Amino acid sequence: MGLPMNQKTIAKYYEKAHDEFVIVKPRLVVYNHRNLRHLLYLLQSEEPISSIEKVYSANKGLVSHVIGGGNAFNVFVRTRTEIDTQGFPVLFKDSCGDYIQTIPQRTCNESNVLDISIPLRRGKFPVNSKDELLKWDSMDWEIFEKISFDTYIPYSKIAKDLNVHQTTIKLRFVNRIKPNTYWLDGYFEGGYSSYTGVMIQTQTDYELGLYDRMSRLSSSAYFLKTFRDKLFILTYIRNVRHLVRYFNFLFEQKLVKEFKYSVCYDYLPR
Repeated sequence: MGLPMNQKTIAKYYEKAHDEFVIVKPRLVVYNHRNLRHLLYLLQSEEPISSIEKVYSANKGLVSHVIGGGNAFNVFVRTRTEIDTQGFPVLFKDSCGDYIQTIPQRTCNESNVLDISIPLRRGKFPVNSKDELLKWDSMDWEIFEKISFDTYIPYSKIAKDLNVHQTTIKLRFVNRIKPNTYWLDGYFEGGYSSYTGVMIQTQTDYELGLYDRMSRLSSSAYFLKTFRDKLFILTYIRNVRHLVRYFNFLFEQKLVKEFKYSVCYDYLPR
């Protein structure tokens, strides 16, 4: 940290930040591989929160995230294979890359960050996806599922559940699972409850510029690009009007070719 703090002091601050939801529990996510191309679904539902529960429960173990929101209550689903959509109409479906997460800044003025007079940098993200095969067996997947939802689970607990030695679990995690996964976490300077989650759907030649803008906010944002050049941005903001006004301006100036958004109500896994 560059500060003269001992381990106990750092642990105390970390625990406090975790309790106040300034830092949220990290989640382990599998990279895209040649034999594992994640899919993105956008479903339509007129049901309330229960639609998220239905889709997630019917596809548990396959889905990495289900997020819902918007006036028509759209359901955003990222999954590693085809899923049962529970009869909800599919508005959009495509293969997608891996999450690209921003590193938030300290206290910011949102209206200054989203100032329409600041030019955007042109440039696009590649659809980040590994070309090699993912060579996991059933035990690798079992270890991954346990660690994915419980970051601090000890190797000994997994070993007991799977009836193997804990050294086997450690070696598999270090040598097979860790190189093929990444941690997705979140930082919210004012505490998670101070922000509103907004899912943005857009298409633009200024993806790098949008990433730069969102990186200047005081909360995490997550970019996900599809193979058909659609960009989904999950961002957290205190004043949604600043965000909507900013993207409406970009659309009017033809800097983005498309702009749709949903205010998020709920997501799984929590």
